[in-house]
Amino acid sequence: MNTHGTKRYGDIPNRTVIALLILLWIYSGVSKLIESEETQLQILNQVFPKVLSRAILWSISIIEILTAFLLSFRTSRQAGIIISVALMGVFTLYIVAVVLGLFRYTPCSCGGIIANLSWSQHLIFNVCFLALALYALFISLKERRSKKNN
Repeated sequence: MNTHGTKRYGDIPNRTVIALLILLWIYSGVSKLIESEETQLQILNQVFPKVLSRAILWSISIIEILTAFLLSFRTSRQAGIIISVALMGVFTLYIVAVVLGLFRYTPCSCGGIIANLSWSQHLIFNVCFLALALYALFISLKERRSKKNN
């Protein structure tokens, strides 16, 4: 709140972005766990070595759910935002590589309805969420700077 008791301009859009990121990570992480057999088959068919694929299977779901948890609390929100940017950045780069045809076989290990998107649609979806995460990071850093200056 500012000195007049009104909310800062960026609060509502930023809270909306945080809520969308929380929903994305919970949905994605939980759907991978619910559909763990299918997810495991998809991840094992990725371009990664099998040893890495098995580690990726559980760690991605856990990291996604943990990220949602971090985003849920003001004290850990910036860490959740940074992880969101990193995850969306890596996932988006992977999809760019797929769209460019850099991999021979490219199954989608995403969960739920997101797995039904074409690679082009997936790229648009990811770029949008990457932009949202970057926006949240910008606002978070701006707020942190503002608190240091006060």
